[in-house]
Amino acid sequence: MVDSNVPGTRTPWRRLLWLKQDEYPDNYTDPGFTEYMKNLKEIDFDYDYDRIRTDFLKFYSLILNTCFVFITFSGMYEYDYDPKLMSLISTLTICGFSLLKYHKLSNKQMKSSVIIIFTILTLSPVLKSLSQTTSTDSIWVISFWLTIYYLFSVFKSITSDSKMVTMMTTTNKIKKVRNITYSKNLPTNILLANVAMLSSRLPTTTHVFCFLLICIEINIILPKLLDISKFTVSLVSNLIVYTYINISWGFSSMIIFGIFTILFTNVLPRVFWYWETHYKCKTPEILSLWDTKTPILT
Repeated sequence: MVDSNVPGTRTPWRRLLWLKQDEYPDNYTDPGFTEYMKNLKEIDFDYDYDRIRTDFLKFYSLILNTCFVFITFSGMYEYDYDPKLMSLISTLTICGFSLLKYHKLSNKQMKSSVIIIFTILTLSPVLKSLSQTTSTDSIWVISFWLTIYYLFSVFKSITSDSKMVTMMTTTNKIKKVRNITYSKNLPTNILLANVAMLSSRLPTTTHVFCFLLICIEINIILPKLLDISKFTVSLVSNLIVYTYINISWGFSSMIIFGIFTILFTNVLPRVFWYWETHYKCKTPEILSLWDTKTPILT
């Protein structure tokens, strides 16, 4: 029988986050771990400015896509545009990109599209009366905060795709793993909630159906068919958004949005890169050395 009190006879300590090691107290600190922590200050990271700017451009493109929700709603609510014509244009556009990308639609895709259309058609009368008792001002406020939350969740979703998390292995060596813990369904759910709130202000169930269909096609389906941050797609999106801002809010508002665009796509990436390179702590936080969400058994 091995005496655990005799030096050198105990089982070597391992980094087991979720299992108790009876031979070691809960507050035991391995000497190797201590030495590792002392040497963390020597670790440095390289930050790719092009990758950072690409992420900013991708996020800006998603902001433009979000604007289409309000452009579509404004067209139906304020300017009394024909919802059937708007939905027809949107549907034909999506079908065109689908044919270009996949050459033909599979039976599975066709079934999914039919199911979505019938679901929206069924829910349209319900959504039309869902928030009728809520004041219009309250709808605007709720929609504003849902939009902010949606953009924040989209930003987290984008950054979690490319973020590399530094961890320590059982042998006290550094490795980098991708952080994929952020839910990709959250932005979609928030977007649908926002659209559902706005649809209650539309005059008819036909408007509600067309509004839901357009928002799903532009904000959910279209980004999966093509890269909306590409120059040509982004150029068309910018032209539509800038034209809408100029018509609805005036030339001065369009200039302000243009300044925001320049700052967001050119200045902020440089500031972010400079801060990451020169001011951010170059050693990973202690908590980043442990994967607190995934049990480590070996």
